[in-house]
Amino acid sequence: MGIFNFFKKKAVEIKVEKKRIRVEELPTYIETEVISNEEKHKRLKEELEGIKKSMEESMKQAVKELKNYDLEKRKEEERIKLIVKKNLSNYIELSEELIKKLGEVNFEDINEGISKINITVRNTDKRALMSYQKANILVGKELAAVREVYSKGINELNKHLEENNQVIKEKELLEEAERLLEEKEKVRKEKERIKKVTIDEEGRIIKLTENKELLKKELEELINSEKHKNKELIIKKLIDKNKELEENIKGIRNHLNLKELANTYHHDERKLGIIKEYKESFMRKFKEEAGKDLKALVKDDKKVLWHYENIENIEKEIKKIIIPEDGVEEKERMIEENIKETNRTNNLVEEYHKELVKQEKLIKEKFEMIKKMLKESVIVEDN
Repeated sequence: MGIFNFFKKKAVEIKVEKKRIRVEELPTYIETEVISNEEKHKRLKEELEGIKKSMEESMKQAVKELKNYDLEKRKEEERIKLIVKKNLSNYIELSEELIKKLGEVNFEDINEGISKINITVRNTDKRALMSYQKANILVGKELAAVREVYSKGINELNKHLEENNQVIKEKELLEEAERLLEEKEKVRKEKERIKKVTIDEEGRIIKLTENKELLKKELEELINSEKHKNKELIIKKLIDKNKELEENIKGIRNHLNLKELANTYHHDERKLGIIKEYKESFMRKFKEEAGKDLKALVKDDKKVLWHYENIENIEKEIKKIIIPEDGVEEKERMIEENIKETNRTNNLVEEYHKELVKQEKLIKEKFEMIKKMLKESVIVEDN
């Protein structure tokens, strides 16, 4: 049973059991119906073309008879015959133009073809009306024959189209069904792609998690190693030396009276500027300059110089301290990168799962639209 038998009018409605197909049979079913419709559509175009051709030939014959009409045999005034002759000539010219335009119309798109013919005939009829009326004073039957031919042709074309309108509707619906089927297949492929990518990313998360556990184990071993313990001792020594250094710097600060020192050098703006900076942040300034600019101002103060000597010795010791590389920091960095990458991948997988749900919904929507479209002739069963 064809898809669109429900369009046909029957004197007595006969209930026909609908065909049932499985969802996987849907593409083949639609393809078969498309082939069937193409044959019907081709036949309809040929029939309409035949009606149009017959209309053209009949018009040519009617126009030929108009051309052969002999006005000279009429006994009316020459003035009237001259008016009729001029308008008859114009009507013939417009009729021949109409025949030419009809010949240019095709039915590749049936509705468009019929519409063009209707518009062309209507426009020509309007343009020719005045000439028709004036020529009709003397020329009656032959003139009316032309009008009758295209009126009859138009009516026949429109009637034939109306009687076979189900073929056009069937074609439109089948094209829509094909389009929806193609969209459904695209969505299905996209869903499969997302599913594959999701599986790959989930596998990657497993590997990242396993690698993180391995890194943690390696880190623990490094932390418990003699190499790391030795490094911790060296770091502690460095911290102690830096504290000792700061204590000596504080000793200089506590011993110095910066206000008195400023009074001593009140005549020297450069030295006053140095003292002012030390007042604002003694420790920072001292470390920036290693106290050299200040030392030049207090070179006779033995207590201060003693601290300076201590500072120089401590700095020499600090320079000799080398912190060995034990791999702990590198492992910690690797674990941190692993956690970031795992979080990023988890977020990606979450987005993929959301997209999968969206694609599933789209497939269902397309499927329901196709089922609804075909429901008059076929029942599509889900698996």
